[in-house]
Order: sequence, then structure tokens, then C-alpha cells
Amino acid sequence: MIPYDTRKYALLIAGMHRSGTSALTRTLSILGCDLPATLIKPKVDNPLGFWESQPIWSLNEDVLASGGSDWKDLSPFNPDWNGSPVSRPFLARAQEVLAAEYDGSRLLVLKDPRTCRLMPFWIEAVETFGADPVAIIPIRHPYEVAASLQKRNGFDPVDVQLLWLRHVLDAEHGSRHLRRIFVTFEDLLADWERVTDRIADLLQVEWPRKSLTARLEIAQFLSDEGRHHRVEDRHAMSMSPIRWIGETYDIMKRWAAGGKDGRDFATLDRIRGEFDAASPALRLLVLSQREAQARANRLTAEAAKNNASKQQG
Repeated sequence: MIPYDTRKYALLIAGMHRSGTSALTRTLSILGCDLPATLIKPKVDNPLGFWESQPIWSLNEDVLASGGSDWKDLSPFNPDWNGSPVSRPFLARAQEVLAAEYDGSRLLVLKDPRTCRLMPFWIEAVETFGADPVAIIPIRHPYEVAASLQKRNGFDPVDVQLLWLRHVLDAEHGSRHLRRIFVTFEDLLADWERVTDRIADLLQVEWPRKSLTARLEIAQFLSDEGRHHRVEDRHAMSMSPIRWIGETYDIMKRWAAGGKDGRDFATLDRIRGEFDAASPALRLLVLSQREAQARANRLTAEAAKNNASKQQG
């Protein structure tokens, strides 16, 4: 007799903001993965929903702040934080949050882009919770991510590309010892069944709700989700002012197409080391640029307000 499989699986969706993480998470939930109980409400910039936990979002914000960081920080999160006494109460809080958000779940999906920066923390938290962590890392062209965040938040494109690099490198390095898979937003929209079949093969599970009804629901959702910013690979990466970004994207896209290749680890480690060493100087430059952009935005808003007042007068 085959013994009953009592394992729990936690699918960690570890991708940069605007990389298709919401679309992938919702797709997996329609197929039968359990979403958290307390979802962040949809907003104007993401009307179809974020599909992530409000308490987990708050916990990640607090963890980053306790390490002197935030999601827009280009520097690596303090590697000594996980072994410090400060981390223990946060791990205890993570157990409470996981129990409340995923009560009784055996196949849960946890998504927050901040997880990229905090992979060691969440791997330990999920394992303590009694689940096997599996990393799913969505990849989207960094120029498309930059265009999306520029439209949504007014961020400088080079700033966003560097943030993309930080999130992707940290997610890759932090999950290297896990079962994991890399997927592109482009592939998800083009052939979601192939993408989710690959994930099921990795887990060696069957999706509980893989039915005609689910297929139609996913097709409609992804049709509404769409892809509002598109870049042609053959033109784009050669124009990048930062070679680390092009090198990393090329590797990630190859891995999404054909599986990871251990021969690329040395290149990624070299890029990560160089980026880590340069991040203090880059951080100062980016902070200066962000302050200048904020001033420009304020002046633009004030000018628009004054013009509106004159027209009313």
C-alpha cells in the first residue's frame, strides 16, 4: 500500500514587482493552490488584485526595517540579521501569520516581491511551519518592468533596472538549494498550461482544480491581465548601460526555457559580488536622483494646481 503523503507544500513566488507575480499567483490559485485569508485589496494600478497577504506584507516591511532596509534599497539585506537575536521574534510572528493565513492548507502559495530580499527568513519560517518550500521565480524583461514602474510610480528607468537586478540576484542566490523553477511572464501569457505543467512536474503533484471551468477562468483572467509594456529582446539588452543586467537576464531567460545550468553559478556570483561592492555608491546616486525627481514632481503638481486656480478665476 502506498503511504498517504502528509507533506505540505509552500510555493514561494519570488519575483520583482511588475514581473507577472500576481498573474502567476492567481493562475495557481485557480488550479487549486490556497491563497492567504487576508488579501490586499485591488488598487487602481492593479485592479485585478495582488493576491498576496496583508499580514505577510506588513511582516516583510517590518523585517526589512529592522535590518535598516526597505524594498527600494539597492544594497543586500544584512546577511547577519538571520542569526541575530532580533530575528527570533519575527520568526515566531511568521508562524502565527502562516497559521492564520493558511489554516489547514497542504498546498499554499505565498507571494510578495519583498520575499526576494528575505529568502533565508522565509525558507526557515516555512520549514518550521512544516511545509516544503519550493521557489517559483517569475522573470520579466527589466525594461518592461522599468516602463511599468515608471508609469505607476514615476521611477527612473535605470533605478528600476537596478532594483530588478537586486531582487532577481537575491531570489536566485537565496533559493539555490531548493527545488525551484524559473518562468517568464511572456510564457505565462502565451501558454499558461505548459508553465503550470512544468511546476506540477517539479512538485510531482496534480493540480486539484485542473478542469474545463478552471481553464476558462484562467484564460479570461490572463486575457484581462494583458501585457501593457513590451520590449523586443534582440534590440533591448544591447542598449543597457549596465552590463550586469543584460548578463543576468540572459541567464534567467535561458533557465526559464531549458532549466537551470550550474555552469552559470560562477557568473551570477561574480555579478552579485560586483553589484554588492558597488551598491553603496549606487545607492547614494539613486537617492540623489529620487530626491530630484520628487522635487520635480512637486513643482509639476504645484504648477498644475496654480494653472487650475487661474482658469477657475
